[in-house]
Amino acid sequence: MPAIIILVFLAFVGYFLRASYYKQPVDTRTRWLTVRVLWALVGLCVIAAATGRLHVMGALTSPLIPIAWQLYTRFNPLNKATDDSKQRSQASTSTMTRSQALKILGLNDGATPEEIKSAHRELMAKYHPDRGGNEFLAAQINEARDQLLG
Repeated sequence: MPAIIILVFLAFVGYFLRASYYKQPVDTRTRWLTVRVLWALVGLCVIAAATGRLHVMGALTSPLIPIAWQLYTRFNPLNKATDDSKQRSQASTSTMTRSQALKILGLNDGATPEEIKSAHRELMAKYHPDRGGNEFLAAQINEARDQLLG
């Protein structure tokens, strides 16, 4: 009976984790999954130590898992690329010219505020980070709208 309860619990957890995984932006899914796997390992170590199924040395070394995770995130070359993209998005707050803003939104000179808002809405629906786009493009589109609407 306890095995059935555990299996049902794991099935529910798996279902909700799967749904949550697919809600994550594509570029952060690997990191999200890695964090969840490491937490699962920590949980298994704690349960095994509490039930006496883990050797004393295993119980003593299990706190090294979060330390290993910190080292991994600090020295992982993929995180460097993510940091660079954040710096680029912060650097994009520089002033944008009107012609650049029109080009980004795909408009001609003399566009009305309604046309600007409509173009902005369409592009954000396509390139918003929650819909698979990235933060840099969304920031550029927002900055173009702000530049044109004043």
